[in-house]
Amino acid sequence: MSDHAGRLEPPRVAESTPRLSVVIPCYNSEATIGEQLSALARQATRYSWEVLIADNGSRDDTVGIATSFSDRIPGLRVVDATAHRGASYARNAGARAARGTVLLFCDADDAMADGYLEAMGHALEQHQFVACRYDFKRLNTSWLASARGNAGDGQGQGLAGGYCHPTLPYAGAGGLGIIKSVHDAVGGFDMTLKAMAGQEDTDYCIRVQLAGTPLVFVPEAVMHVRFRATVPGVFKQAWAWAESGAHVQRRYVPDAVTPSFGRMAYDLARHLGWKLLRVRTRTDLAQWIWLTGWCGGLLSARSARRTGERRRE
Repeated sequence: MSDHAGRLEPPRVAESTPRLSVVIPCYNSEATIGEQLSALARQATRYSWEVLIADNGSRDDTVGIATSFSDRIPGLRVVDATAHRGASYARNAGARAARGTVLLFCDADDAMADGYLEAMGHALEQHQFVACRYDFKRLNTSWLASARGNAGDGQGQGLAGGYCHPTLPYAGAGGLGIIKSVHDAVGGFDMTLKAMAGQEDTDYCIRVQLAGTPLVFVPEAVMHVRFRATVPGVFKQAWAWAESGAHVQRRYVPDAVTPSFGRMAYDLARHLGWKLLRVRTRTDLAQWIWLTGWCGGLLSARSARRTGERRRE
């Protein structure tokens, strides 16, 4: 866009004093949301900010616990996000209700470190789309915390990448910051992935970057991330991440060669059996549980693709 003298205007980066809207999607989060809100109540920052609890239909005391922080977090509001199930809808509902110029997406089962809002706000004065650094040690003491193996290194040292898109990096939604107008321009999180929740944040990061806004890592902003601490929780999360990841990968790498369902099932079963025979410790077992869920998610996605291919024939 040019001014009256015909010169090109410099690209807009961000407002010099962003107003922060912290969006926390939640569903039956009474066991953990208090820790996140306590961390928010301790934040000291020069920026004006608010907190939006986007409740996705909790049946426990999540909303009651959240509203009990109103005296410590004056800008706290509960947003009705019950029309559709899924974290994507809840995040989008919170974003629509936001009064700030910047959105900070956080999760109800994590806890931000001191200085988080200040670091993210400062970063968003320079950039339009940022991701924090994850810490995996503070909140994870269960033996199942080792289920993800080296996957826990993701976003601890930098942005993830290489799986769902050949070149673009991505980060978890629990530590993203974005200019609200940029979020609105891409239509928010894709709700069509809600049934396979897990990689909707990866898809979001890719779409924002494809629209022209790079993702920048902010190591000074730290989010303490909580892993699942039950066997069913670990299994289900691994399944969801693998299933949704396969669909996201197919969206951005459509020419990727995928084996037949039968071949994939055979290879994965052999790999699982081989891994099971080598389980010696609880760490080995935790990682085998994760791998089993992951393989199930891959097969589920491949089955859905096979069904779609048959319908097109």
